[in-house]
Amino acid sequence: MAPKAAAPAPRLIAVDDHLEFAQQVLSAGSRNLIASHENYLDFLQQVIHPARDILHVHYLKGFHELRVAYVCERYEQIT
Repeated sequence: MAPKAAAPAPRLIAVDDHLEFAQQVLSAGSRNLIASHENYLDFLQQVIHPARDILHVHYLKGFHELRVAYVCERYEQIT
């Protein structure tokens, strides 16, 4: 019989001034932080693609590696 899986740890995020700022700049009725005068394609071309080019110069495949690095740093800080 396989061992019983442990209950998942709670995933808590501290609420700070960043959340208040995000709520202030959020377009009415929107669920993302793209400005009402912008569109997703422009955001990809002007922000995401250039950022990915920079990541690739530093031998990072993409944004996932940044998230993983952040989690590792936070784990080290907490433990």
